[in-house]
Amino acid sequence: MRCFACSSPRPASQRRGFTLIEAVVGTVLIGVFASTTLLAFRVHNTQLQNAADTLQAVRFADEKLEGLLQGKGAVRPATGSVPGNGGWRWSVRLLNNTARIANARAEVSQLRVVRLSDQRVLVSTDFVSFVEPPRSGGASR
Repeated sequence: MRCFACSSPRPASQRRGFTLIEAVVGTVLIGVFASTTLLAFRVHNTQLQNAADTLQAVRFADEKLEGLLQGKGAVRPATGSVPGNGGWRWSVRLLNNTARIANARAEVSQLRVVRLSDQRVLVSTDFVSFVEPPRSGGASR
């Protein structure tokens, strides 16, 4: 093997250890791999937390929606905090859509659950509620 610094031939048996360039390149490669791995773990943990938050928000929205639809009459706009998650808010708002379905007036509303820290909408669902019962002038069953 030939020594590039002194331009004199040197047998491979006399070579010991790594050169400075080899050590620096090795250190840089290890650093790049380590930082890439840590970044991948951080992204994975963030996605895992988002998925868990969304699942919990869907469960809450399902329970809230069931309670809203069991009530009689029109659904009123409302807002509140999600129990167990102080940084989350739920809200119900009326969408300006009314229709007649089977001789009953129906309104379309929206239920949303929002994480306040980043204003991320975890759940948003539209639903129909009957404002007045069907009139008995239509077809009977």
